[in-house]
Amino acid sequence: MLFLDSLAAGQTKANSLEVSADDSNDFPNHSTKTKISRATPNLDQIAAAPLEPENQKILHVAQGLMSGEVSATSVILQSRLTAVAAITDGNVPGQAGVGRFEISTDPTYKDSHFTAWLNATEANDFILRAVVEKLEPSVLYHYRLHYGATQDNTSTSTNATFKTLPTKIQATPVSFILTSCLNYAFF
Repeated sequence: MLFLDSLAAGQTKANSLEVSADDSNDFPNHSTKTKISRATPNLDQIAAAPLEPENQKILHVAQGLMSGEVSATSVILQSRLTAVAAITDGNVPGQAGVGRFEISTDPTYKDSHFTAWLNATEANDFILRAVVEKLEPSVLYHYRLHYGATQDNTSTSTNATFKTLPTKIQATPVSFILTSCLNYAFF
């Protein structure tokens, strides 16, 4: 069973997975605990979303999917919702919306699990971030993002993978990749 820690208000009702969020360091005024099931959205919040043209905008994930701070049993998954599909005039403007990550050990996402719905807002630079815990060591995981203007109007990102680290007692060769977040258009 996966335990998921999301960095936005949990918006899904529950019966099998636990989501707790405490993002007070990154996003003030967002802290919640809730339980979620595999894919049961909170219908009250879906019904409350207005169907204005703003909610019908096409969203993108121009900066892709990211996995970081991988350990033997956890990972941080992140993406940023954008208004454009590629860099435009040296910038990639963000766009408000919602999203949730799907994770599985199977590349076809059989028996997958979902994080709670996350809100991408200007206050958090339109970033969706979830900490996934209780993973198995030395396992390749597949993940993708379901995102859109509203929970009932979503697209699915491309697939990505990460592998959890081995346990402290496993001797396994590792390699490292160093990346940067610099916006080269300004340099």
